[in-house]
Amino acid sequence: GLEGGATTGRREALSLMLLSLLSIVMPEPAAADSTGKFTSKRTAKNRYVPRIKAGQAALEADDAEAFAAIADDMISAMGLYGQAQKRGEVPDKISLRLEKDVEAFKKVAKGGDLAAAREAFGAYFKHLPKDGKEPFGDGMAPKREEEE
Repeated sequence: GLEGGATTGRREALSLMLLSLLSIVMPEPAAADSTGKFTSKRTAKNRYVPRIKAGQAALEADDAEAFAAIADDMISAMGLYGQAQKRGEVPDKISLRLEKDVEAFKKVAKGGDLAAAREAFGAYFKHLPKDGKEPFGDGMAPKREEEE
């Protein structure tokens, strides 16, 4: 009888170990997006934020030529990053507001008015969920009142 009990204990220990290993390998639950691919906010951040920051740098440097060259890529990355902020399967208050911000940014960015583009980008940036951290990870989060 002892032999059987030891096997059960060993099996439970092994499955617990496997579970904890899985949680290390896959730290956050991946959510399937509407395209059926598995993605996460971390993937979105790694993929889109560098493209957004490149445009942001050109805007802040007031470099119209550099900005014009990457505006389309920046706009596309802003849109995709905004969509990735939704909390569930369907677009929600947050992702829809970011979508509007991207549309507004696109209009002024295409017109080449860098000051207006900076302002429109500021609105988009302000609406990104903070989750206690600066959305682009460099510690410059604007303080914002919770709007519920």
